[in-house]
Amino acid sequence: MASPVWLQQAERSSVWALRALVAFTLLLGRRAGHLILHPIALYFMLSGSRARRASRRYLGRVLGRAASWREVYTHFHTFAVVSLDRIFLMRERFDRFDVRVRGEEVLLAARACGEGRLMLGGASR
Repeated sequence: MASPVWLQQAERSSVWALRALVAFTLLLGRRAGHLILHPIALYFMLSGSRARRASRRYLGRVLGRAASWREVYTHFHTFAVVSLDRIFLMRERFDRFDVRVRGEEVLLAARACGEGRLMLGGASR
């Protein structure tokens, strides 16, 4: 769960820049969008000392050791990729993803009974 401090932070980007990125990515595809995210993630990592420290603390807890600069950068980039991928999902552009569903019958049976289930997803590079 996100901490209240993180949720209260102001957006550091501009609306026009976000719209341009979304338009660029929808026009040229996910791969092009992911490539352009590299300099963007680097900028936010270098210019955001609070976010960088929070990332280092989080990764330190997860890894059980101090995180490297590369790991912090990867953390920033992954956050950006997931955010951008949500645009494709919200626009129902599922053809851009390799989605494989396993155990669908269990989910459908649970829904029919009014029960809930925990769904897990994963990604590979």
